[in-house]
Amino acid sequence: MSSNFGQYQTLLLNKLSNLNDASTSGALLTATTDVADHATAKRLLCDEDGHLQVDIVSMTGGGDASAANQAEGNESLADILTELQTPTALASENSLQAVDSSIQSVGSSVNDVVSAVQDLDAPIQDVQSSVNNVDASVQSVESAIGTMSLKLPLALSSNGNLQVSIEEGGVESQLPAALSSSGNLKVSLEEGASALATSALQSVGNSALSTISGIVISQATESSLTAMSAKLPLALDSDGRLKSGGRDVENDSVASISQSVMTATSANVSWATDGYRTVNVYGGISVGSMIDTGEGSGVWIKLENSPDNTNWYYYKELYLNTGMNNENNVANIETVIAPYMRMTVKNDGSSTVQSNIYVHGIKSRD
Repeated sequence: MSSNFGQYQTLLLNKLSNLNDASTSGALLTATTDVADHATAKRLLCDEDGHLQVDIVSMTGGGDASAANQAEGNESLADILTELQTPTALASENSLQAVDSSIQSVGSSVNDVVSAVQDLDAPIQDVQSSVNNVDASVQSVESAIGTMSLKLPLALSSNGNLQVSIEEGGVESQLPAALSSSGNLKVSLEEGASALATSALQSVGNSALSTISGIVISQATESSLTAMSAKLPLALDSDGRLKSGGRDVENDSVASISQSVMTATSANVSWATDGYRTVNVYGGISVGSMIDTGEGSGVWIKLENSPDNTNWYYYKELYLNTGMNNENNVANIETVIAPYMRMTVKNDGSSTVQSNIYVHGIKSRD
């Protein structure tokens, strides 16, 4: 039984193999024109390359893919292509140029807008910088106000008026203050005490001052001043300074010799004596050092007079007081007898000396 089944299986496989071979089995690919009727089976055809050949026949209704319909479709597509390739079919050449010009104009306007925006960018940045500076200044002011508020006992009343803290007897209270229309602080003074600087008392004081001013102005005339000066022993000197009779009222520095004087040399100074009754000659020469004094040997001081500041006449030699500690000083008051005077310091000693001699003119009234 098993051997018969194997033989049957072999024959079946051989038969199937022959079916696949068209040259031996004669089997061909077919299709039916009526799915329900196998008798309508027709063989299918292919070309030399094995491509399936299909004939599409005309059908009623015009919807089939026949050669006629394909030709008509191709003709329509050719017409559409011609219309697309011809500008006059859509618009005239002038219309297209006008559209192009409009597009270019719009492009130029867009460029102008871009330029204007760029021009605005710099001012906007400047404004931003100014805003930043103002912001920094405001912050500085806020900081300063904050610092000040920590140091000053300031507050606002319920009406928004500035309050000033007044401390009396250890008790601190807030008093309301106000500002005038000009921004000045207004202070209210209470009436009732005679010592208060009230408006009423100020008016009284102003009236009294006005009365005093009228009296002083009416009396302070040139004639009244002259009459008063005639009653008092007063006078003015040549420079307009007040002088009192018999008293020295001015002592002016008029000349000096303040320099080193070497051996066998001298130094001198002259001055006008106009207005002076006497001169005070004082000072020292190499104070603290031993020097010889007297004309012809050592250091000496000579005074001379002149009527014209050109021709000089001997007046006198001033005495140098050397003293126990070598003070080497001079202190003389000499009467003025000529319009000009001259002082000479001569060094006939053996070493350089430092001279610091000063002359003051004394103006007086008999």
